[in-house]
Amino acid sequence: MKTRKNVHPSIRITQFDRTFMKCKEGYNRRYSHLKDSELFGSFRFVGRQKKGITSPRYYLPKYVERPNYHRTGTPVYVPYGSGGQRSGGQMSGSQGSADQRSDFNERGKSPHPYGNVKREEEIETIRSNCQFARELMDDVSYIICEGVTTNDLDIYILNKCINNGYYPSPLNYHLFPKSSCISINEILCHGIPDNNILYENDIVKVDISVFKDGFHADMCESFLVPKLTKNEKKKKKKFYDFIYLNDKLRTRHTKFILKYHFDLTTNKVVKTGKHCSIKRIRYDPPNSKDRPTEQHRSYDDNSNAVMSSGDLGGNAPFPGGDYHNAADGGALPGEDLDELEQFHRQYDEQVIYDKQQSSRTYEDLQSYLYRQSRGPPSDHGNRSDHNRFAFFDKRKPGVDELKRLMREKNLELIRTAHECTMEAIRVCKPGVPFSAIGEAIESHLERKNKGHLRYAVVPHLCGHNIGRNFHEEPFIMHTRNDDDRLLCENLVFTIEPIISERPCDFIMWPDNWTLSNARYFFSAQFEHTIVVRKDGAEVLTGKTDRSPKFVWECEKG
Repeated sequence: MKTRKNVHPSIRITQFDRTFMKCKEGYNRRYSHLKDSELFGSFRFVGRQKKGITSPRYYLPKYVERPNYHRTGTPVYVPYGSGGQRSGGQMSGSQGSADQRSDFNERGKSPHPYGNVKREEEIETIRSNCQFARELMDDVSYIICEGVTTNDLDIYILNKCINNGYYPSPLNYHLFPKSSCISINEILCHGIPDNNILYENDIVKVDISVFKDGFHADMCESFLVPKLTKNEKKKKKKFYDFIYLNDKLRTRHTKFILKYHFDLTTNKVVKTGKHCSIKRIRYDPPNSKDRPTEQHRSYDDNSNAVMSSGDLGGNAPFPGGDYHNAADGGALPGEDLDELEQFHRQYDEQVIYDKQQSSRTYEDLQSYLYRQSRGPPSDHGNRSDHNRFAFFDKRKPGVDELKRLMREKNLELIRTAHECTMEAIRVCKPGVPFSAIGEAIESHLERKNKGHLRYAVVPHLCGHNIGRNFHEEPFIMHTRNDDDRLLCENLVFTIEPIISERPCDFIMWPDNWTLSNARYFFSAQFEHTIVVRKDGAEVLTGKTDRSPKFVWECEKG
């Protein structure tokens, strides 16, 4: 990834930013020539999610307005100003004439320290883009079900964006290969859509960003993958065919969508108007029971993510997705697996990778967890049973019981992530410091964490201002901080905290994009684009009257 050469004066580049950019450049110099098979051949994944097969590159029609990074992959800062503006959100001048904006006084000085405060006409454009992103997110929620791949969702997002004249902002942004970021379970963010499939009770985070008329919009929601009956699956398939695969409903621009089209129904790569251009290959999802999983007994930090084949020490991959417990090296050296990690791995073994899928009763979870992974008693003779999950009792749960427990746990995590985002939005008013956002999120989690719950917000992953540029200063920290800069009216930015089941570090996959929890803990995220008004914050990407309800609202109804 190349860093931009022209940095706007209003953007503060800290020493941490310089170090981060230097690491990214060094990574590309060393490993950008390697194939995925070489990068991931010895990489140790944390949980069930593995590197999958991605569809070919997308070719967009000419009528779609493009941002300035669509060809090179390197975004160039677009300054705000009425002079020298070109179509596509680019500027003919290097800096633009900022003193022509209406929010500057007679002396040419801004009454606020930010150079990207939006005017009303700019906010209306962003609002229009946010409304489309909301409609697109609502449509995606209807087709999420067990058996759908993340690539299916991404191609539908691309299809609808292009048919409506929108450019999917992530596409080729710093060379990101897809139109959206879709992350499952322990993947925190920036998941690249591929042929990984969704299973019942998975947490899938869909991050949608669009660009049109020179402005970006950004939002994200987390969904709980439902279990459907055969009739419900037929309805889902009919809906998916209705919105994507039905030739009668395609617009006059649909033929320009993909020069090389990845046919989801036959799993082929075909050229428009021609037969299959390559032989048919069946790609088993890497996180499914049909394909032997790779080495995932333990993991490594990002500094050792790319290893030679000799670093494995002759250990063979585990067949059928089996996991080993902490005594066999399932955690970092000197560290036992958390009971939540054990539950996730037990769930994968007995529900996801169990080929029989019978109703038989499995081994006692409580005995497995508390006799093998709890370790020796503490000095006081106790094993801190106050952190013990309430659902670990003396019963022997079967498949249905495990699914119910997983659903309840994941549903509570998703609801907590939504509450954190809304709590942060409520404190946004002119004159409020940016640090109040992180304080609101942390305070809500402290009130939420009782008993076995130990939710934590993932640090260092920030919100951002948005407008003519995908990411703008000032950035918003979601943890407690001392940022004393004040919010001002007409400031447009995103709030996007990622909530993890446990506090832990995160690692980056060798693809230089996917961020995963360093331990097998699930995560959830909600993101909204908001604008600060006199009386509070206006959510531009909020649900409408036609939007579907959240899953916990449906259960209450």
